[in-house]
Amino acid sequence: MPQIVGLKLNGLIPLAYSQTDTVADKQQPFVKTIEEDIKKCDYRLGLCERIVLRSSCKPLLRLTGFLEMLRRFIGYRIRMVASKL
Repeated sequence: MPQIVGLKLNGLIPLAYSQTDTVADKQQPFVKTIEEDIKKCDYRLGLCERIVLRSSCKPLLRLTGFLEMLRRFIGYRIRMVASKL
């Protein structure tokens, strides 16, 4: 179950950047489902996930989503370059 919650949260991060209004409205069904699953399996949230799920400040959500996507992209590029060496 924790792996499923992690995958759902993985999909929520890009939404925090591209569809900030949807994520800021905490009444959306997919956000409620994720929150219920987190409580069921006692999942520990990271800082980025905590900000996305608990904040309703749209600029903060957009910035957090962008920075997390940038971090993932840079990590992916580093791994690609390292694998070619």
